Amino acid sequence: MCILVFIILFGSLGNSTSGRTRKLILTEINKEGAIYLRKNKYKKALPLLKEGFQLGWAYENLGDFRTAISYYKKSNSLLKGHAIYRIAHCFKELEEYEKAVDYYEKLVNEFPDFVSLNWAMREVGWCYEKLEDWENAIDVWEYEFEPPLSWYKIAELIEKAGNNPPRYEESTLSLWLKIATQYPSSKYARYAIEKLPEDSLLLIGKINYFAKRYKDAASSLEGVRGGGEFLAKSLYKLGKYKYARGIARGYRLWCLAGKCSEKLDECKEALLDYNKSLDPEALYLKARLLEKLEKPEEAMIAYCKVPENTSFFEYANFRAGFLALDLGQLDIAYRCFRKTPQPISYYWCCRIMLKKGDDWKAQIYKEKLAKEYPISYYSWRLGVGEGFLKTSPAKWITEHSDCALSSDEYERFERGRLLVELGITKYGLAEFRALSNNQLLNWKIAKLFHIHGLNWLAISYAKRIKIKGPIPREIAKVLYPLSFLPTIQKESEERGMDKFLMLALIREESHFNPNAVSSSNAKGLMQVIPPTGRYIAKKLGVSRYSLFHPQTSIKFGTFYIAYCLETFNGSVELALAGYNGGPHNVEKWMAERDTTKMDEWVENIPFKETRRYVRKVAGSYFAYKMLYE
Repeated sequence: MCILVFIILFGSLGNSTSGRTRKLILTEINKEGAIYLRKNKYKKALPLLKEGFQLGWAYENLGDFRTAISYYKKSNSLLKGHAIYRIAHCFKELEEYEKAVDYYEKLVNEFPDFVSLNWAMREVGWCYEKLEDWENAIDVWEYEFEPPLSWYKIAELIEKAGNNPPRYEESTLSLWLKIATQYPSSKYARYAIEKLPEDSLLLIGKINYFAKRYKDAASSLEGVRGGGEFLAKSLYKLGKYKYARGIARGYRLWCLAGKCSEKLDECKEALLDYNKSLDPEALYLKARLLEKLEKPEEAMIAYCKVPENTSFFEYANFRAGFLALDLGQLDIAYRCFRKTPQPISYYWCCRIMLKKGDDWKAQIYKEKLAKEYPISYYSWRLGVGEGFLKTSPAKWITEHSDCALSSDEYERFERGRLLVELGITKYGLAEFRALSNNQLLNWKIAKLFHIHGLNWLAISYAKRIKIKGPIPREIAKVLYPLSFLPTIQKESEERGMDKFLMLALIREESHFNPNAVSSSNAKGLMQVIPPTGRYIAKKLGVSRYSLFHPQTSIKFGTFYIAYCLETFNGSVELALAGYNGGPHNVEKWMAERDTTKMDEWVENIPFKETRRYVRKVAGSYFAYKMLYE
């Protein structure tokens, strides 16, 4: 099936897109071919493609660079910059470096605002290097890039030149030393280690510490003058707490000494260490330790002393509020919760007013919550929310924000839209990322990705529409899509579960991206980690499976959340905490705190990630039920 895409570009009239039409571009796109390109199935796509850039992209990815070049030259005029870039890249792959440089230079001259210009300049430098044109290569890295990358590349080029080095004002050793001293935490400093003189042990130790090579860092810093801080930190990371504490105390690093004492279960020593420190982190850690030691009043006072201009203040203030609430000190709790971010503040201020019997003030907070955050977790807890608007998204957005566009931005948007329609999402997304944060454009981009089934990108752009209060139903349907609904419905019915809970889980786990991988190696739609996947597969009698396969991920995830719901007697909050933090941890937390006040229990979950997870999934669950029930 082919579609015709019309793109209208406008003349530059200040900040407006209204006015005289400059150009009408017509492009024929085969939808099935674009889908194959999106899935990287280039051989299947080829017979279906018609547009030059699409064909060039397919042939390039199949390794036929000359054919790719011939098709790129026939690309849609709106994509001329991208076509020149790809032609240059193809010549580079063909090892015709002079031609590649010519095309890269053409790109720079004709399209100075090209979205991938930085990468193009890297490739120019690389081509000059292959041509052994050292001086031009150095010029590229020196004038187009910032240190430490530029210093690293220049030093590397001077060394590669060997007996015929280019003229440069600094020696390679000077460059390596500058990288090591000024950017010790950068990845380039790790390469500098091998080039530094043997007596540069302090520098080498610092670089190894920042590179998380703690054993090497400790080895380098042992006995080195001035290396005590990083030696102590390295030993702490290696679990050598007693040794680390001794060095930390010698250098008056009281906060680090306190951490070591905590790890050694010497709580009194830890408190003494924290009391000697002027570091705000020490004050926060002291409060946390006092809370752990079941000294709530002392912990509350310590939390209240954490300075507001530090990264520890938000959670310290939050904990102070809860401890005050537990202690019945409602005025202190109220002062603390008024300083917490929204919508948390409205909810807990409302709860405190209800406890104080001030129904009028409680109602004010409830109304603010319903009006400004109608589909949040906290609205769900209070049973409030103003639903969704019937108005059109474009009208609603333009009424609440300035959506004026320059002709250049409009053209960039249309270029990105065309690339997405063609199935070349990578470059379409690059164009969109170069746009200003225009609310109307965010909606148009979100809707485009939603239409093409790229819901993880659609949700990401719809979230950028930062307007408080009830939102149009059409935007809500993009934010909370019904992707994979037949499979979700089937699996949830088999397990006696609510399909909307499953949709909420997938939305928060992966934003409906089947190929999502987390930092902890959780995979697929429902972010199942491999060991859990193996356990579930054994239970279900499945021998061969892929966690990236949508049906498998939904089946496995449904099994596990159903198990959590059964374990915790149908409690959604406890089951969600178990799904994210592990059922054994939830059982331990239940023993430590009463679950009859579930809102307080959720806020007291010790794991920050799990605490936020429960709130996010429960909020999405509420949104799905409001939107579709």
